[in-house]
Amino acid sequence: MTAREEILERVGEAKTLRSLCRLVKDEGVTLHLQELVGGALSSYAAAAIRKLRGVHIFVAEDRDAAAYLMNDLYALLDEQEVHFFPSAYKRSIAYGQEEAQGVVQRTSALGAIRNCRRQEMAVICTWPEAV
Repeated sequence: MTAREEILERVGEAKTLRSLCRLVKDEGVTLHLQELVGGALSSYAAAAIRKLRGVHIFVAEDRDAAAYLMNDLYALLDEQEVHFFPSAYKRSIAYGQEEAQGVVQRTSALGAIRNCRRQEMAVICTWPEAV
């Protein structure tokens, strides 16, 4: 068993994670997770995603927090299932053009949502201004 699998298995056995998964699965609620320090948010999120499958969208407080969460989830899940949804704002008013990488990332994230089947996973990391 790899370290990643062991972490997710231990977090997956937590009573609070089972309650969290039950809320999401039974009621389809939107949750606001707070007061989780260090890698706890990423660990709980990854364990819940593995149990529940489907599409999961995480809206962090800003671009940096979304990028950090995405990197953590890359380490805990399959990188192909984790997507970044950046802002559509132009790179600079002086240049007057969209950033090509942002367009590709947004398209990839939307495609993942659209094509996700019930037993698959799609994870989107973003922030309010990007949405």
